[in-house]
Amino acid sequence: MIAAAPVLDREAFLARLATTAYQVALRHGIRGSFAELELDLWHELRAACADMEIEATEGRALCRR
Repeated sequence: MIAAAPVLDREAFLARLATTAYQVALRHGIRGSFAELELDLWHELRAACADMEIEATEGRALCRR
């Protein structure tokens, strides 16, 4: 019997992804509110991953549609 890859908590995955994107944006410089940028990133990443199945595979996140 083959064990299924554990499914990651979607919100935790999106939080980590948004935090990473936010750090990159800060390194490149931004205009406007930091809070607005962070919320916009979270919203857009959530929409992009809405219909994806997120699995943990060998310490990495794997997204599938």
